[in-house]
Amino acid sequence: MMAEKDIDISNNKLNLNLYFNNSIQSSNNSISSFISLEMPGEIYYKFQDKGMNDDDLIDVYLNSETVSGQEQIHCKMALKDFMLP
Repeated sequence: MMAEKDIDISNNKLNLNLYFNNSIQSSNNSISSFISLEMPGEIYYKFQDKGMNDDDLIDVYLNSETVSGQEQIHCKMALKDFMLP
């Protein structure tokens, strides 16, 4: 569930916080994951209500806590990418 603080419509920014148990390490001390997210309709429409269309880009930040500390991955994604099946 996303909190309002994670959505910054005025700056076209979305923060995603990843919580997982990283106390279990694989044999080579790495974890690989595939994450698929669909933006809830009410958040998608907040961006649209601002006047954005599906091809407009938003800044997406994935925040996670790792063994070495907190890490953040940043990318730009088209708004429509969140509504694909």
